[in-house]
Amino acid sequence: MARACPRQQRKGDPNVTTAKKTTPPSSESGASPVVGRPVLSCPGEIQKALGFSDSEFKEKCRKCAGKVADTEIWSSKKMQEEYRKTLKDPNVKTGADVQAEVRKSLASQGYMTVTQGTTDSSGNIKVKKQKGPCAKLKEKATEIHEKVHQDHTKDLEKKHGKGTSAFKKAWNDASDWVQDEINAHAADQKFWNDFKAECKA
Repeated sequence: MARACPRQQRKGDPNVTTAKKTTPPSSESGASPVVGRPVLSCPGEIQKALGFSDSEFKEKCRKCAGKVADTEIWSSKKMQEEYRKTLKDPNVKTGADVQAEVRKSLASQGYMTVTQGTTDSSGNIKVKKQKGPCAKLKEKATEIHEKVHQDHTKDLEKKHGKGTSAFKKAWNDASDWVQDEINAHAADQKFWNDFKAECKA
């Protein structure tokens, strides 16, 4: 099983697309602290990383820095909330259990999940191609999310040995899975907040 990035999502999680009308409040745009590798944060860094000209970046800001970015941030925070809730259930013991509970909870609220990216237990990342004017930004946010999972996978390999039973147990542990998802969602929130800030600079 891969850890996914659902919107509502995770390592290999499903991104949550709202199946019911839910407009995220624009006030919910603060990022959670990020553990681990720094993400793009210097002025002009996102524009440079994605290869946008000045005029292209201004257009991306016009189309993507408002409702799109706020929705992505809200969705990511919603996923963190859903992952945390799974640990209250004593029957949730594995990553698969966590994912199943998250999907079930979201479905009961009228949300569907769509996987935008995955990171497998070997640290291999896959990012789904997006469409529309904000596609490159969404792909980069997913990539950053998955890099958190990849880095954590490497840390577990160093601690337990690659492919060992101890590694597999740790990688699939529910508490570890949830914390890794929380960290990954914090990273993609930071990307969107940095993008919004860069647009205002």
